[in-house]
Formats: sequence, structure tokens, C-alpha cells
Amino acid sequence: MAIPDPHMPATVWSWQVRLLHWLTAALVLPQTVIALLFLGSGLGSLAWLSVHLSLGVVLFAVIVGRIILRTTTRAVPRSHIFASALQIGLYVTLLAVSISGWLSYRPAAFSPRNVLFGLAPLPRLRWLPDLPWLATHRVLVWLFVVLLALHIGAVVFHSFVKKDGTLTAMLRGRSRT
Repeated sequence: MAIPDPHMPATVWSWQVRLLHWLTAALVLPQTVIALLFLGSGLGSLAWLSVHLSLGVVLFAVIVGRIILRTTTRAVPRSHIFASALQIGLYVTLLAVSISGWLSYRPAAFSPRNVLFGLAPLPRLRWLPDLPWLATHRVLVWLFVVLLALHIGAVVFHSFVKKDGTLTAMLRGRSRT
């Protein structure tokens, strides 16, 4: 087996890239369900808030890992500037959603402390100015939804119009050619 040239673009996504891609999807889905169905007013939402915050921390770490991996390994060339811009937009937006979610965590003095996966307390950032972090978080979430819809639309376009095997490559690691 020939050793790949590190200066040539990759023809398939590595298993690490694919793993982090699908792990991101697996984390975004429950985050969305929890936010839409369980968070709101009432004491019952406090338990779900802890899960939502915990998954947000993991999602942040996964996105940072994806960015590190993306900048340190050979990448599959993008077919269009739109694809690169969309990928950057998704990364930046997910980071911003995670950060704004943490910044919007402003529990009342009597609220129980949220604990990340039952292991470590989530630091309260009371020293930060009281800005509309939650409103910012919500706007960023909707921006992410728009970018995700564009991403899924691009997948559909590549699968059914171009028929170039992009989805198969992301699922199984096979070459798109």
C-alpha cells in the first residue's frame, strides 16, 4: 500500500473526520429535542437544563476537536467556495451557540447548581456583564438551523443531482470518484 502524499488533497474523509461529523450530529439532535420539548418554565425543566448544558460542553469540545483535526490533516477538496463557507459557518456558529448557552446560564440564587454529567459543577459567570445572552443564544441557534438546512440541502443535491457519492463517502469512507 502506497503512503499518501501529505501535500496532496485527500480523496476520502478519514475515519476520525467521519466519527466527529456523526458525533456532532448525534449531539445536536438531543440538544434540539431537549430545547424544544423540555426547557421552559417550571421545575421539571431544571433536570433537562443540566443535561442540555452538559451536552453543550461536549459539543463544544467535539467542535474544537473537529477544527484542530481539520487544520492539521489533509482535507477532501471542496467543489465550490459555498461548501467551504458553509463548513466554516457551521463550525463558528456551533462554537458561538455553545459559548452563548453557557453565558446565558444565569441561575437564581436559590436554584440548585447545575452539575455537568453529575461530576463537576458548571461555573457561574456572575462577573460578566448582564447582557442578553439568552436572546443571543436563540438567534445563533436559528442561524445554525438555517446553515444546517443548507448543509442537508447540499447533501441532497450531491446525492440525487450530481450523484457523486459524497454521502456514501461520509458514511462509509469510500472514494467519491
